[in-house]
Amino acid sequence: MSACLSLEKKLKVSCLGPEMSYSHDALIKFFGSSSEASYAHNISDVFRQVDNDVADYGIVPIENSTQGSVKETVENLVTTNLLINGEINLKVSHCLMSLSKNKKSIMKVYAHEQSFQQCEKWLMKYLPNAKLISTTSNSAAVKKVRNMKNAAAIGSVNSSNYYEIPIIHKNINDSSQNSTRFIIISKAEPEISGDDKTSLLISLENKVGALAKIIEPLSKNKISMSKIESIPTKKNNWEYMFLIDIEGHMSDIKIHKTLLEIERKSQFFRNLGSYPKSI
Repeated sequence: MSACLSLEKKLKVSCLGPEMSYSHDALIKFFGSSSEASYAHNISDVFRQVDNDVADYGIVPIENSTQGSVKETVENLVTTNLLINGEINLKVSHCLMSLSKNKKSIMKVYAHEQSFQQCEKWLMKYLPNAKLISTTSNSAAVKKVRNMKNAAAIGSVNSSNYYEIPIIHKNINDSSQNSTRFIIISKAEPEISGDDKTSLLISLENKVGALAKIIEPLSKNKISMSKIESIPTKKNNWEYMFLIDIEGHMSDIKIHKTLLEIERKSQFFRNLGSYPKSI
């Protein structure tokens, strides 16, 4: 997709800002020099920009390898009609950066909430008394502390270079295999690539065997399911939605018929689109 985009007009792509957020890193990796970034205040704002034609595409995190699905992204996939057009995996290596050279002098740490969760053990060990303050993105955290004493931010090497804040400790995430999956969203349906996946969001009746009835058509038609995750809804306690990824494109007649069968058995069904798998 990114190779084709270089031959077309420059696209406007919305991502979580400011400059050098992890979303911006993913945008650069996926679209290259073929796009112009439009920075959003939060994930919901990315969806709004695409929905209101302020941007051609949006790029948002949907899943972290250690923390699971990003709820704000999933909630917006439920409530909008935007489709997934692609995906990209980004290795996330968190750094602690500060104007203070001594970790003991750091009283406040700024970062996105997910980053605190991904660095929880390290922060408890080395900065147990520091106040943790959430920001809309890691680059927003880095930008905030560039003129602050006794404060630090969690972010990427790119954000450290861009905002000219020294890194005092690299690789502070608890898992060395920390990565985030980003999805590309738009109003359009991407072309078949030959190596596609299809994503679904469904909810079921709270009955014994309800999930098995959904899985059965996939098994019967020999369609591989690469992911299934239960996500709590905001409606009722103990009520869940399921985010499902299956191999193949919805234009395939076998998959099309299977999706119709799953839809008939679901309380809520949303086909999020078929798109090329991440390389």
